[in-house]
Amino acid sequence: MTETELAWLAGLLEGEGCFMWHTRKKVYGGPRITLEMTDRDVVERVAQLMRAPPVRTRKHTKERPNRKTSFGCSVSSNSAADLMRKLLPHMGARRAAKIRELLSLWDNRPALAGHQRVRVRAQKAKWAHVVKGQAQGRQRSIAKKQEARKKRQLFLNARILQLVEQGLSPRAVADTLNVDGISTYSGRGRWWKSIVSRVVKGQAQGRLPSPHPSPGGRGGVSSPMRGL
Repeated sequence: MTETELAWLAGLLEGEGCFMWHTRKKVYGGPRITLEMTDRDVVERVAQLMRAPPVRTRKHTKERPNRKTSFGCSVSSNSAADLMRKLLPHMGARRAAKIRELLSLWDNRPALAGHQRVRVRAQKAKWAHVVKGQAQGRQRSIAKKQEARKKRQLFLNARILQLVEQGLSPRAVADTLNVDGISTYSGRGRWWKSIVSRVVKGQAQGRLPSPHPSPGGRGGVSSPMRGL
């Protein structure tokens, strides 16, 4: 974390953060830093800087239907204590006093009994398994989206070249795709002559893979909007 990022984080936590002492069941507990806001992008950046677990979402309840969906993140124990020491010089008087109180409790905490240490290690291992599973799930989701995007690009390239082979001009091809309701590569907007021309030009120059790859080929298709 750079000094600029630390100063930005300190300013945000000064106004929106919470410095507290959390107590787990039958365990002494430790310091905790939490943040909850309705701006997801801000909370995700804070979670990244604090190296916190994935951002949690809190939706409105029936009793408070007008309340916006909020997003939160937190760090605890050693992670929170280390971050508090870095933030301390940047905080105001009230927050600084609270941080010193929490650090004093943490530095003078009693040693855990054997069964308590076993419980804490089990909780950490369980949480690490959950975080790892979420990361793997995101990677699988990204891979599926990329594969679907490649297949769609292959289909669109083949469709455009098929219409061109029928003798249609790039403008006529664009009009045909718009009439048929076929969305563009990005899924938004309309087809234009310039887009079709780039596809034809890329195919002629060998910048696009064949729309009918051989069984032994890779079969991947890049967007014709790139590299042209």
